[in-house]
Amino acid sequence: MEVHPDMKIVIEEDELRVERPSDQKEHRALHGLTRSLIQNMVIGVTNGFSKTLEIIGVGYRADPKASGITLKLGYSHSIDYLPDDGITLECPNQTTIVVQGIDKQKVGQAQLRSVRSGLLSLTRERASVTRENMCDARPVRQLERAYD
Repeated sequence: MEVHPDMKIVIEEDELRVERPSDQKEHRALHGLTRSLIQNMVIGVTNGFSKTLEIIGVGYRADPKASGITLKLGYSHSIDYLPDDGITLECPNQTTIVVQGIDKQKVGQAQLRSVRSGLLSLTRERASVTRENMCDARPVRQLERAYD
């Protein structure tokens, strides 16, 4: 991990400390950020991070593949999702996806990318259909293109 040049990391015996040069607002913020990033790295290596996603909808499902998962979300085609390096995807059942990895940021991004690839657009589509019924809004297809 690259550390800001103003922050100083001191290793003493089995303890890691972050020191800042002054009590300025910027240095206090960098101090907290650096400490949190290091803590997330330690937790990731010891326990790992995971996010659980639940697919809600009749006929919607996720099928595991050798390299990722296939999402079937009511479109005319299935959506293949391939995770980044260091991320594993598990499907304990057809409506649950578990994203796991040692890097907290990558786990969160993989979770967001998988949601953006299909689940979130369906949620927005449902909301837009409700709005369309209520106030004669734009057609759903235009809204789908706007969010993709």
